[in-house]
Amino acid sequence: MKKIKKNLSNLFKHIVRKIFILFNGKIITLDNKSIFLDMGIKKKINNFFFYEINNGKVFTDNVQNVAILKNNYLIKDASYQQHLGHYLSSKKNFVIKNGTPKFLKHYRGNTLSLVQGASGENYFHWLFDILPKLKIASENMPLKDIDYYYLPEIKYNFQKQTLNKFKIVETQIINSNQRRYIRSKKLMVPEHPWFTGGYLQEKYNKMPRWIIQWLRVKFIQKDKIKNKNRLKKYEYIYIDRKDSSFNRSHILNAPDLLNTLKKYNFKKLILSDIKFDEQVEIFNKCKIVIGAIGAGLANIVFCKKNTTIIELCPKKYENAKVYGRIASVNKLDYHKIVVKHDKYTNFNAPISDILAILKKTTK
Repeated sequence: MKKIKKNLSNLFKHIVRKIFILFNGKIITLDNKSIFLDMGIKKKINNFFFYEINNGKVFTDNVQNVAILKNNYLIKDASYQQHLGHYLSSKKNFVIKNGTPKFLKHYRGNTLSLVQGASGENYFHWLFDILPKLKIASENMPLKDIDYYYLPEIKYNFQKQTLNKFKIVETQIINSNQRRYIRSKKLMVPEHPWFTGGYLQEKYNKMPRWIIQWLRVKFIQKDKIKNKNRLKKYEYIYIDRKDSSFNRSHILNAPDLLNTLKKYNFKKLILSDIKFDEQVEIFNKCKIVIGAIGAGLANIVFCKKNTTIIELCPKKYENAKVYGRIASVNKLDYHKIVVKHDKYTNFNAPISDILAILKKTTK
């Protein structure tokens, strides 16, 4: 029965796509660069490309594809498509085969597109992918001149709180979950700040220095520490991943680990319970951070020099070195412990190895 339902669902989608192609026309790749001059402007700003397209369109599947369009041309350099971490040719973009199977919504004014698939719901990707595009855009024009921002669905506090720092209000946001296909009087598209080809993991591990430094400048407020006494209890912190929506990289012996860490006055943090500003403040003032690989460790971007970081990493992900890269740029005292794991990459933390690092650090 499930197979029949799946087949019927796929058949229905196929028919719908064919109907939209019939009415909207096929999408073809724009290969002739001279044609683009009649369609929009491609600028290079501090080594990044920025596109301005009059009456430009954008379609996203909210998973792995973003198609930037003028008429029925796919502007390949401005578009984005990947699968299983591999950046694909524009010929593999969803719209080339399937067209644009959504109704088009028109917007007057200037629209900045910041979508790139499913990344916007992840804390790490929000910080390191989405927000840096605002930096690139701001070097082309004042953000106050932008009327709309085409973004993933804004449903998490960290999204709202960081956007507030850029004075972006709710009425300016176009929700890509609700509007998958839009056209704007002027569509603006910044290049992805670090993933424009190759394999995602390799690019992770070479996170640009400017992003790390810019995030610190943008969000660390050195003169606005609200309560120094409150921060003292967060000198030693342990990141608890129980709020993660993924059943992976969880510490199976967490109770034993926590009981041990209490002797060192560690404070357990569930980051989804803490406001973004407070997370920045806590990580900027703490002395030691322990946590399993995951988005929560993205906050080490805010740590001060010589902060000790202990990353617990399942062997499957041992080649993921992005947190080591951040630690290197910030000059942190970084330790990575690679561990054996089950089929879900959940594992028992090696408490003795952690203690050995702590004994050296807390002397």
